[in-house]
Amino acid sequence: MKEEKTTGNIFTVRIIGGREEMAAELIRSHARMSDHPIYSIIVPEKEMKGYIFVEAGNLGAVKRVVEGVKPVKSVMSDPSTPDELKDLLGPKIVPSSIGKGDKVRIVGGGLRGREGKVIETKPDEREIVMEVDDPAVPAPLTISTEEVERK
Repeated sequence: MKEEKTTGNIFTVRIIGGREEMAAELIRSHARMSDHPIYSIIVPEKEMKGYIFVEAGNLGAVKRVVEGVKPVKSVMSDPSTPDELKDLLGPKIVPSSIGKGDKVRIVGGGLRGREGKVIETKPDEREIVMEVDDPAVPAPLTISTEEVERK
């Protein structure tokens, strides 16, 4: 038996910013209820708000499954190549300038504004372990480097 590879074109779909996950779920639901050749839906990381990518057999299939999906603004008619999207969708490794012993301030999440000292860095996971200078938070805290800034 011959193995069949299902690949299609990758179409860019413009979405209302911040509604990418919801739009992807609605499009996925529409695709499951139809027989249109939709192979995958890609929701990029937060840096690229307002866009999702749909791999499909043709442009018509994408237009039919996004029909009636409120957060969708438009579908770009020219397909993108994987090479064009590689830089946008690949992992972004940003070297952290935060090191062990540094004083940091939390800038995101529920502990915003709290300060502390870095006791361990995890560069592969882009995380740090810190001791917060607050008796209400007695245990070391593991947090993303994107949610702290050096003091």
